[in-house]
Amino acid sequence: MPFRMRDPDTIAEPQRGELKAALKEYFADSVTLLSREGRDQIEPLLPKVSGVHERMWRSAITATQDNAPLIGGGSAADQRGH
Repeated sequence: MPFRMRDPDTIAEPQRGELKAALKEYFADSVTLLSREGRDQIEPLLPKVSGVHERMWRSAITATQDNAPLIGGGSAADQRGH
């Protein structure tokens, strides 16, 4: 089963707040990069988007570290292959 992150509201604080802020920033920067008007901002935004992407992963990994059902669906037994 492919990795699928759950709704950020199912993640406890402080990672929930960090993840929501990073998602908002990531998508705003991604929209700018994909827009015609944002073409002149590609150079400075690419490293920033990459850093924000890394923040999202760190928050998600920390938040789900001991909670397998939050990753990919199913029960903890499903996550262990039972």
